[in-house]
Amino acid sequence: MDYQHTLALANRNMNDGKAVSVKLNPEPDNPQDKNAVAFICQADENAEWKRIGYVVREVASEVLGAINAKKILDVTFAWIKYLPYYKNRGWYAGIKIRRNGDWSQQVLLSRATDYD
Repeated sequence: MDYQHTLALANRNMNDGKAVSVKLNPEPDNPQDKNAVAFICQADENAEWKRIGYVVREVASEVLGAINAKKILDVTFAWIKYLPYYKNRGWYAGIKIRRNGDWSQQVLLSRATDYD
C-alpha cells in the first residue's frame, strides 16, 4: 500500500474515532539530507508502518536534536486532507509534534507542521 492509500485509510479511521499511530523516524543515511526526519504512520493496528512524509528541511535539524535529546512527548496528525485542486492532487497530512521545552521561533513559524 503506498502512502496515498495509507493516508486515506488513516483519515477514514480517524473519522471513525479509531486510533492512528504516527511517529518520527530519523534517516541519517538519507542522501538528500543527513538531518532528514520522516514521519511514518500505522493506519490501523494490522497495518505496516509506512513513510508518509518528511519534516520540512528548514527545521529538520532542530527536530532531530529534540529526538536525540529524548524531548519528544508525542506525534499526532494535525490534519489529513484530500486536495483535489492542488498541483499534485491527492492525500496530504500535517503532523503535530509536542516536546518537552520550547521550539525556536523558526520552528514555530514553519507552516507544514504544528509544534507544541
